[in-house]
This record gives sequence, structure tokens and C-alpha cells, in this order.
Amino acid sequence: MRLYPESAVVQLEFDKIKNLLHERCRSEDAKAKAAELRIHTKKEFIDLQLKQAHEFKSLVENGIHFPTTMC
Repeated sequence: MRLYPESAVVQLEFDKIKNLLHERCRSEDAKAKAAELRIHTKKEFIDLQLKQAHEFKSLVENGIHFPTTMC
């Protein structure tokens, strides 16, 4: 993937964000996903991810159980 400018990852401190997220992960699967994160530029993908994050946050704030492990 090519970023413009090429220094965007450094300027946005994306590596620091990934490390902070990795530290908060509870499962090894989550930690692996956090390590694989990359910057996305497609608006449709970003909108979908933001919608899902908002939905999960609403569940947590309202005390609704969300399964985080597979049975």
C-alpha cells in the first residue's frame, strides 16, 4: 500500500496507536489483529469500521453482553 505523503505513518504516530491498542487487547487473537492493523484510505471501509466500533461501544456502555470468545 502506498501512502501520500510517505511519512504519513510517522506523522500520524500510527505505530504508537497500534502499540496502545495491542496493550489493551485481552485475547491472543485480538493482539494478532492489532499487530496487523494498517491505514485504510477507502471511505466505505472506514465508514463500516466506525459504525461497528460505535455499535460495540454502545453495547458496552449499556451493559449488554457481547460474546468476545467463541464457544
